[in-house]
Amino acid sequence: MRLHDLHIEGFSKFKGQQFQFDPCGLTVVYGDNEMGKTTIKDALCAVIFGFETVEEKYLHRPWHSDVFSASATISSKGHMYRIKRDFESDLVSICRVTDNSFIFEGYANPRGKSADLEVYSDFLSEHMGFSTPDIFRLTTLVSQVNTKTEISEKIRQLISGAEETDYLGIVEEMEAELSELTRDFPGSNLRRKRRIEEIEERIQELSRGITNSLDQVQTFGQYQFEMGKVTRELEELKHNHEAKKESLEALRKYIQVENDLETAQRRLDVFGKEVKLLQDMRKSIPEPGKDLHKWIPLIVFTLACVLALTTWISSHNLLIVVLISVSGMIAATATYFFAMKSALSSEISQLKKASVHPNDMGKMEKEISQLQKEMLQLDTLKKALLSEYPFFALKNLDKLIAYQEKWQREVGTLQEEIWTKEDALHNLERTCATVQEKSADAHTLQEERILLQEELILLTKRKKALITALSVLRECIQEYQNTHIDELENLLSRSFKKITHETYEHVILERPTMEPILSSRSKSDIKKESLSVGAREQLYFAMRLSTAYLLSKNMELPFLLDDPFVNYDRKRLENARSILDYIQKTNQVILFVHDAFYKEWGTSVIDLNEMTTQ
Repeated sequence: MRLHDLHIEGFSKFKGQQFQFDPCGLTVVYGDNEMGKTTIKDALCAVIFGFETVEEKYLHRPWHSDVFSASATISSKGHMYRIKRDFESDLVSICRVTDNSFIFEGYANPRGKSADLEVYSDFLSEHMGFSTPDIFRLTTLVSQVNTKTEISEKIRQLISGAEETDYLGIVEEMEAELSELTRDFPGSNLRRKRRIEEIEERIQELSRGITNSLDQVQTFGQYQFEMGKVTRELEELKHNHEAKKESLEALRKYIQVENDLETAQRRLDVFGKEVKLLQDMRKSIPEPGKDLHKWIPLIVFTLACVLALTTWISSHNLLIVVLISVSGMIAATATYFFAMKSALSSEISQLKKASVHPNDMGKMEKEISQLQKEMLQLDTLKKALLSEYPFFALKNLDKLIAYQEKWQREVGTLQEEIWTKEDALHNLERTCATVQEKSADAHTLQEERILLQEELILLTKRKKALITALSVLRECIQEYQNTHIDELENLLSRSFKKITHETYEHVILERPTMEPILSSRSKSDIKKESLSVGAREQLYFAMRLSTAYLLSKNMELPFLLDDPFVNYDRKRLENARSILDYIQKTNQVILFVHDAFYKEWGTSVIDLNEMTTQ
């Protein structure tokens, strides 16, 4: 594949500019610092591969243009193609210049996944051998070297197994993943438990916990049976307690009724006696004036007789006889009247002494009637109690009182037993709740164990697959390296020997780290750390060129070199130039430099300083 030109409509500092490259020689892109050499290199990369990150896209937005796009013309397999990319939308079009036909147009965003991107990636793979910029940077793009760059890591990535994949890196990743999974695999010296061992240990703990929980389930059944028994006993005690309380209350009422009946009877007897006494006294008191009309005629008659007799006998004076008779009659009548009054006063005095007044008779009769009603009600209540508790009729009141005291003690005893049973039941309920909670954990533990067992099966399969894959991959890498490393070491040794003016004769890549071991005429086993900064960069350049040349033999990819000779002396620069002269016979070379010295190296020169002046 060859690069013919780059047309920038808008990219960073450039707007509407075109750059022509020599497809069959060495193009030198010259310019001072900040003139845009790296921008041209980045634009070439962005047109072909796009921006991998949004930040990278933001950094290269055009300074003086609203259009953010560029195009590049390439040739490959007998055809020329113009690739154009709109960086805003990642709309890519490919036009086959030879017949002016569009063979692709779609959205090829490297930060996403789409059918268009797959089609475009297939085009790049067909003409470049890869479709991602990281491989491009690791092969044909040789940037300015940081003195701290790990050369062996770079070269190891490049020739560890294939053009697009760092298989030794994959081995390390697989080993790291395997180390996270388990400590038990071939070659392992790990001591700390890994995920598989942790799961196995956790499954054992869960199994023990499940066994304990199942035991708790059995214990829970026993506690439930005991709770049922205590509950039944408690209900029976409460029933007996209520029955005894009802009997005690009935007995209390019965005793109270008996006492009330006795009291009422005594009062009724008293009232009866008082009424009888009053009645007797009323009968014994004569009514004033009742017999008085009987005595007056007799007295008048007696007096008349006496008067007549007296008058007749003594003087035959009728007037005197009459006066005497009348006076005697009046005296007798008065005497009789006062005698009757005295008798009545005596009777009234006797009634007052007995505290019974005749006017209280009606009141006492009402009270007697009320007492009789109360006694009737009490008697009705008594009969009702006896109908339910006939036992009461068989005992006298004293024995019933004794039974009342006994039953009170029994009620108290039953209440204490109820409290004791309730405490026992509450304790059993708390114990059952605790046991039930533990037994309920069995289901949770079983679920966790099932999940862990499933995970363990998957991880065990993954472990076996990783062990198998590692074994096969190591064998394949070893076979691949044995096939290609010898050729790479030969290319590297010749390149580095020429660059260093035969100071170093041979370079060996140590397996599997790919650490370069150098040999000179006077010394062997020279580590790269002992090299000067310039020699280390020259070694890196030789390694990159040799690796890229080896990997791109079938594709003849262009080499983009970004100021790789900063620390070279003149003699080594001449040797590097002779190497580039050899490479450009088969591969296009684009050299980005800031020193005008290199302009004479190129078959074509792009002078950015002159373009800026114009």
